[in-house]
Amino acid sequence: MFIRPLTINLWRGIMSRVKADLLPRIAQKWGQESCFYKAPFSGRETRWVNAQRDLFRRMSPIGACDNRKKLTPYNTRLYFNQKNLTGFGGMFLPLAFTERIGLYADLESVLEHEGHTYSTAQLLGSTLACIFAGAPRLYDLNSFRWDRGLARALGVDQLPDEGNIRKRLAAATKGNVDALERVNQKGLSRCNRTEETVEIGIDLDMTTATVYGKQEGAQIGYNPHKRGRPCFQILAATLSNNGDWIKAELRGGNTHCTTDFKSFFESVVALLPPNYRLTFIRIDKGFFSEDIFESLEGKTLKYICGCQSHRRS
Repeated sequence: MFIRPLTINLWRGIMSRVKADLLPRIAQKWGQESCFYKAPFSGRETRWVNAQRDLFRRMSPIGACDNRKKLTPYNTRLYFNQKNLTGFGGMFLPLAFTERIGLYADLESVLEHEGHTYSTAQLLGSTLACIFAGAPRLYDLNSFRWDRGLARALGVDQLPDEGNIRKRLAAATKGNVDALERVNQKGLSRCNRTEETVEIGIDLDMTTATVYGKQEGAQIGYNPHKRGRPCFQILAATLSNNGDWIKAELRGGNTHCTTDFKSFFESVVALLPPNYRLTFIRIDKGFFSEDIFESLEGKTLKYICGCQSHRRS
């Protein structure tokens, strides 16, 4: 990043500042056409240093240091006491990426609701942003509502409430789910567009999601983490070359990896971009089945499968 110093009159009590060049889109999103960084202590800004020291002593943080010559990352305390500050400064990377691939425009067609405070893109886009920032559940979205910086970056005054998102998802139909899958397919094609044909592989795996309520479709089945608890089985397919997500299917807890494997595999292959040529498959020991092997060999595909070993008595 190129920086250029600006000279300021120090006798007026204003310390020297450094102006930084920002990314234009991000700067516009955050409402900062120009941004200045306060330079480190130069030994001449005594008035500013004394003011900060007095403020520091009034706050009296425990175990902190107020000697500028002895400040280290371990004895310094940070305060987010401005309304426009955010603790998620690194979020500009995924936000810029989603904007670059046109994700928000595609999300508008997923849900149909008019007369609401938030558009479909704002509702789903803010949910994705909070998940990127570390929200593992819908309930945890409320902890991001009051982050003004993240809200301004998303183009809203305040992030949606968790209840608002939950109601919209509860009213979603099969058509909405299909529309969301089409959005994922568009993003997959845009991010993997090449002029030449590329040989790729697919990784198939199934993971278990434990539930603690009465969620529809949850059943008691194979659950290595919480035995005897209802759960879902999530069958997922990703690209072996770069890890991009292709498709996932939510199933009941008593479902095995081999259940409807052929239909799921055919739907995954149909979603691949036209410039991709499938050559190999990687699966774990849960897919160890003669029917699956014969199906893959019939398509002249190479495959690698895990196998559970048993000791001989």
